[in-house]
Amino acid sequence: MSIFSTEVETKEIHKKEQLRTHYYRNNFNDVLNALNKIAEEDNMEVQHVDKKWGEIYIIANGYEVIAIVNQITPIETAVDFKVNYFVTFGFNRPSKRAIHLYERLDSMLNFKGTMLHVN
Repeated sequence: MSIFSTEVETKEIHKKEQLRTHYYRNNFNDVLNALNKIAEEDNMEVQHVDKKWGEIYIIANGYEVIAIVNQITPIETAVDFKVNYFVTFGFNRPSKRAIHLYERLDSMLNFKGTMLHVN
């Protein structure tokens, strides 16, 4: 991952600890409501919600976010992000945006941990 990269994707096992999958003691709807609130406060727009596949598409001025919300149990939900900036050079902005989103979710939901279901 280069500082010039225009996109970042969080995942279960990531070199950067802050970009690992986050788990919450909340259901899908709680996470969706939190993401809607974050989008509203940060001048982003939720364009599409696919509850069947757990994908939430958010767009803002100059970048897009796809939140992948996977409900593990009725009270445990995993969240990953794919952040893509519409620029030539990213200068770590995608990583910073994903970390910012996780920090906001951590403060709004019941954060459980990271990397909880490594095979």
